[in-house]
Amino acid sequence: MRGARAATWAGAVLVAGAFGGVWWWPPASGRDALDFRYFEFLFEAFRAEVLVHGEFPSWNPYACGGYVLHANPQTPFLSPLSWPALALGAVPGLKLFAFAHVVIAVLGALRLAREVGVGRLASWLLAFVFAGSARFAWVLQGGQFAMLTYAFLPWLLALSLRAQADLRAAAWAGVVLALMVVEGGTSGVPLGVLLVAALAVAGFLGRRLDPRPLAALGVTLAVGFLLSLPKTWPVLAALADHPRPVAAQDDALSLAQVARMFLHRRAAPFLMDAAADPALAGLHYRWWGEYGAYLGPLVPALAAVGLAFRARKAVLWAALAVLFFLVLLGQHGTAWPYDWLRRLPVYRDLRVPSRTAILVVLMLAVLAAHGLDEMRARARALPHRLRALRSLPWLVVALTAADLVVFSNQVLATIGRRPPATEPLRRGPLTAVGPAGTDLAGAVRRGLASLDCYDPLFERTGYRSPVHARLARMRQLVEAPSGARVTLIDWTPNRIEFLAEVPRETTVLVRQNHDRGWTGDVGEVVDDRGVLAVRLPAGAHVVTLRHRPPGLAWGVVVAAITGLGLVGLRRRRRRFIRRGPPTDRGTTAPRGRSR
Repeated sequence: MRGARAATWAGAVLVAGAFGGVWWWPPASGRDALDFRYFEFLFEAFRAEVLVHGEFPSWNPYACGGYVLHANPQTPFLSPLSWPALALGAVPGLKLFAFAHVVIAVLGALRLAREVGVGRLASWLLAFVFAGSARFAWVLQGGQFAMLTYAFLPWLLALSLRAQADLRAAAWAGVVLALMVVEGGTSGVPLGVLLVAALAVAGFLGRRLDPRPLAALGVTLAVGFLLSLPKTWPVLAALADHPRPVAAQDDALSLAQVARMFLHRRAAPFLMDAAADPALAGLHYRWWGEYGAYLGPLVPALAAVGLAFRARKAVLWAALAVLFFLVLLGQHGTAWPYDWLRRLPVYRDLRVPSRTAILVVLMLAVLAAHGLDEMRARARALPHRLRALRSLPWLVVALTAADLVVFSNQVLATIGRRPPATEPLRRGPLTAVGPAGTDLAGAVRRGLASLDCYDPLFERTGYRSPVHARLARMRQLVEAPSGARVTLIDWTPNRIEFLAEVPRETTVLVRQNHDRGWTGDVGEVVDDRGVLAVRLPAGAHVVTLRHRPPGLAWGVVVAAITGLGLVGLRRRRRRFIRRGPPTDRGTTAPRGRSR
């Protein structure tokens, strides 16, 4: 058993290494994609706060004039998978973070294969198709690390399948969903909820209105929400203060465009000019990576075989594939599934419908696994004179895997490399405001409080606009009007201490954006037209400002209670199984066989 498990892990690591080979190496070299630079910056800010200042990564003072770090919906710093970056560095840590997710995707696909009842060879085909599809290659090419939570979708689906008969698995599915939230899965989480909800409704209808699938869905969502509150609560507070307006990007994809997404071997460069790219004609994004999901010709053919010859086992996956395919097509009228989905609170901000392609890939992978199982069963039944054809299923898997490996590496080879960073993290107060351009990670290492802002959430929602000019005019971290004097005593990203000598009630400005997470021990922390400020009474005061994510403490308490409750229920069930059911009072359960 241990040997088989070790072989599975080794196979998952080899598969992950093969599908992203040119991207993983060298481990310290960054990539030129804008989102890669953005996440490198976030990871560098995380390292600076933890390693240099010994603080929880709450506030990010290094860009945009300062904004939330933990409450940023895309930061994954509560996830243990992000912690190796503290020791390895931002870029190696990001690459290991991505590599771990591809391994998780392979292992999850193998677990899903066991739940749907296919053989070992078909299990590996499912893993190759899901983890090796071009969706993951395009995610890595663009540096969209928040989308790596797609790796948990097979786990979520496998546990939700098991949960329809055993509610304990629904709790584990909730744990997976919470981990996706904690990792900043801004698109992975809504897609995961859509997946488990569609499965629950299908189970409810397919089992003649059996309520157990819906009960399992409720348990999954409740556990996922409660366990994710240390992340969700601060994020909701930040979004309430800074709503995220997402421009309407409701593509209406044609069948020809969708066929190109899944069948066309097209390794386009990152952010290619849309005017020079006919494949993007009429689409909202100017990057094919938002659409590409290459699977090759063999996977749809195997899926058709599975549906044709194993209809009873494949009908559920075919129905879900059709549903997600209709959503993928985008906006085609008010009665279209995507239009109904866009009316829900979170789904109206999902940018483009093409992100549903990962769910279509997963359904096609399951159908293809059933098709390969059917092919293998028929190959084994061939007469001896045709024994050479018995190896045909192995050849199909080898060709599919080789095709996906080659294409994934072609996609990843189109993005340029950057030399490794050699600057150490700087300790001390922030230097004067200055430009950083796209090298925001370098600004963190230099201790530069840049006003440059590459953040799709905070640069457009109040942190940058009218406040930008006021912060740019400030020459000191803490400034007071004429007649008052302030002296900076100590600074860390989440703590500012200064001496203020004011002859009358005065408002002292701090060169940071205002956020309700800031509190002070003297005077009143106020919002001075978007700038952080403290209203102080007359006199000399030592003022300490601290930033704490709103709701973090209560979120941790609720998550801890939920986790302890789950552990308690698990231990109680084990004790029940070990001791047996209770007997009538005053009697004991008989031991041994009665004569």
